[in-house]
Amino acid sequence: MISNNFSVTQDFFANIFEVVDSIRTILTPRNMDRVLNNGLSVSYSHRPFEWWNFTSFFIYNYEKYDGDLEGTVIDLETHKTNFRLQNNFNLPQDIRFEVSYFYSSPWIWRGSVNVEAYHRVDLGLKREFFKNRLLVQLTANDLLNTSSDYTYTSNYGGMVVDGVISFDNQRYGISVTYKLGNQKLKSLRRKKSAIDEEMNRISE
Repeated sequence: MISNNFSVTQDFFANIFEVVDSIRTILTPRNMDRVLNNGLSVSYSHRPFEWWNFTSFFIYNYEKYDGDLEGTVIDLETHKTNFRLQNNFNLPQDIRFEVSYFYSSPWIWRGSVNVEAYHRVDLGLKREFFKNRLLVQLTANDLLNTSSDYTYTSNYGGMVVDGVISFDNQRYGISVTYKLGNQKLKSLRRKKSAIDEEMNRISE
């Protein structure tokens, strides 16, 4: 699937660095004159084997930021690309395994802050027991710890700011879910509810 989008936003809500008391800088919200965005997105799904299917996503955006914020001129542009590949595997013993990879090229945050490229790998493992009543899932987010630190720089109006902001993106987890009650009865109720809704819609 391929899609394209184009937009021009006036009075864009941006964040910019300002000097305070000649020694300190703060990040403060300001309305930027104009932002232009032109993007293309492509997605593709394929099943090479019965036990393996994958979906890939590619997004390209051209972004241009223009503004004169109290004498500080901002004229920035970026060619941003995102790529995500999601793999799903059906393993023996009814085990389902998922591996996903995400990459982002350098991009501009809130109209004035340049963020460096980053990537991440996520894993997931799940299996159902007791006639699908019990679901056990294991997850690993940001397995290689490559998307917890974001390096950024800001350079306009004669002021240069460099820094790193950190998030707790690397996480491991386990979840256990058990379905209570009569599952066949619940399934019949859901089917009856769907039929009732459709009959009500037709009779209106």
